[in-house]
Amino acid sequence: MDGVTDSTDSRDAGLCSCGLSVDLRDDPRDSAVDNGKLDEFEIRLIGMLCSDLSIREIARRVGYSQRHVERRIKELYSRIGVGSRHEAAYIAGRLGLAKVDA
Repeated sequence: MDGVTDSTDSRDAGLCSCGLSVDLRDDPRDSAVDNGKLDEFEIRLIGMLCSDLSIREIARRVGYSQRHVERRIKELYSRIGVGSRHEAAYIAGRLGLAKVDA
């Protein structure tokens, strides 16, 4: 029925930290990480994208140029099927990767 969700659907929805409603059921984008498609740097990078660090600060922390980090972020987005930092952070949060290196 249009505009009506059953009780099963409502139990699988929640709010992310930014207040957006999110679907907590399996997300096909999770498989990019689960299937080992991401290297160690990309896993570290996706964790840092969850923070409020700027791209410049992320680059400084990982020891690469800002341009290199921007290119790797674009590649990361493509691999996990997202188009924004917010979506990448959502996937990282779902998979427990939302950690920031000091």
